[in-house]
Amino acid sequence: SFKGSMAALGLARIEEGHGILMNDPYHGGQHLNDLLPDSGGAGQWRGGLDFCRELEVLEDGVSLNLYSDRYKFAPRGFHAGRPGDPGSLTIIRGGQPIALTPTSQFALERGDVVRLSVGGGGGFGDPRLRSRESIERDIEDDRITLAHAIEAYGYNPGDGRRAAIAAEAN
Repeated sequence: SFKGSMAALGLARIEEGHGILMNDPYHGGQHLNDLLPDSGGAGQWRGGLDFCRELEVLEDGVSLNLYSDRYKFAPRGFHAGRPGDPGSLTIIRGGQPIALTPTSQFALERGDVVRLSVGGGGGFGDPRLRSRESIERDIEDDRITLAHAIEAYGYNPGDGRRAAIAAEAN
């Protein structure tokens, strides 16, 4: 929650480009802070990847207040581009996931893991028009998996450099 007052600001940090707000004092241990492969919509120009962060709650008495968007409907692709993955907010409590809505208020407990996924962007243009070089670079950079490249882009590993990438993926 945003715990501001006349005496102190509640907002401690904004992660540029991701809009993730955290309060001070910080009540969590970071588990995951990464881009998720295959989350951007396929297209001649691939959509941006989903950014995911997991935080573990280290003490009781922490509340989560969230106002977000794009959990139900994925960001659209344009001109034959595919949609990106929708965002999500999940609390992992005792190993069990609890899915929250985009506008949520939730009492957290020590040991809970908050998993916030901001969603991927929609692709632009027909995925079959994406260059082989771009697809291979995406595979090498872990932006997309080989299976996704084959399914979404019609990619054929073939021989040479592509065969080496396929061999590494297996």
